[in-house]
Amino acid sequence: MSRANGPRLRVGNVHELPWLRTREQQNSDDTRSAVQNRIVASEPMFVTYTRYEPGMLLARHSHQADEVIFILEGEVRVGEQLWSEGTVAILEEGAFFGPLVAGPKGALLFEVFNGRPERAGQDRSGWEELKAGLGVTELPIPGFALPEDAI
Repeated sequence: MSRANGPRLRVGNVHELPWLRTREQQNSDDTRSAVQNRIVASEPMFVTYTRYEPGMLLARHSHQADEVIFILEGEVRVGEQLWSEGTVAILEEGAFFGPLVAGPKGALLFEVFNGRPERAGQDRSGWEELKAGLGVTELPIPGFALPEDAI
């Protein structure tokens, strides 16, 4: 987004944005779980409405931008912590968190990054054991294109 003409006000409704499947896994009961995102804005901040389907797993990782996460519904276990509705987390660029395990009803999050959300790194220690214990198989990242600017 160019600020050559000064800052802008952008307003929209998140429920009008399409869901993008950004991660998927195969569960032991033959169901699939996914991470789905409604991208609210992509520049200069990255803002997303994120749904973790029940049982979805993500490896311990960090991002290349500061991030604020707000749990709107459900719960997700992050390492040894249970983040339930109302939890807010502020992660500085490069801070590792996880692994993440979505609760039995999944979770709905609102996330804001002060830049692009690319991962800075992953820590997969204990990851294979966690997946095996929960009967989860990672699937290839679905093909999707991030919108230039949604709102």
